[in-house]
Amino acid sequence: MSAGVIRSGGRRHPVLGVLGGMGPAATAEFLRRLIEATPAGRDQDHLHVLVDNDPSVPDRTAALLGQGPDPTPYLVTMARRLSAAGAELLVMPCNTASAFAPGLAAGIAVPLLRWDAAVAAGVTEHRPGIRRLGLLATSGTIASGFYRQVFARIEVEVVEPEAVPQERVMELIRARKGGVPGRRLLTDLHDAATDLRSAGAEEVLLACTELSDIAQGPGPLWLDAMDLVVERVLQVADAWATGGRPPFSAAPGILTGE
Repeated sequence: MSAGVIRSGGRRHPVLGVLGGMGPAATAEFLRRLIEATPAGRDQDHLHVLVDNDPSVPDRTAALLGQGPDPTPYLVTMARRLSAAGAELLVMPCNTASAFAPGLAAGIAVPLLRWDAAVAAGVTEHRPGIRRLGLLATSGTIASGFYRQVFARIEVEVVEPEAVPQERVMELIRARKGGVPGRRLLTDLHDAATDLRSAGAEEVLLACTELSDIAQGPGPLWLDAMDLVVERVLQVADAWATGGRPPFSAAPGILTGE
């Protein structure tokens, strides 16, 4: 048994490894939400979390647009460091990095929570019957098409911004990465979500962790991918504790290695 694994009511939860630094503020926001969402009455009820907050991972959008190096080797190195330190379940709080998850999963033995699949499951749980979903994400995420693919499998059409509004979304993301306080960017984020609703989206998904960091939680105009993944991490951890390692049957399609 790994050292430091938490016990609650005699149950064993996995050590969670977080591939962070994409970007650092978004990683901190993910951890904050994970802690707040955990039903804990004391320190010992929280998950044991290992974080590799490595901002040297090459830009994911640049790679997907053919303008930068492949980040997969960096992600594999990070995942292996976390595994060597005792991580038993991995999560990567970066929507755009999900495009590289297949290559990452092929290079590691530890199960990785599939961010896109977890988000799709969460959307259908929170908005049953939805047919048109607006997507606010990096240009790399949009170019990769992985959200279109995962939602097409459940017959949900993804509505994406046109070129000019998408550049404004990228300006928001770059501004937050550059240290502009999220509160100064929130009005523009509301405007971007409103534009997608005007284009026929029944719901809007914040699918970039910088946008999640700007939003600082759920809002009337959107669902937040980060919140949906946090929910799923806790569900998988509980299933793991109940059923033993690995709890693949408790999270169909969510973990690599199923």
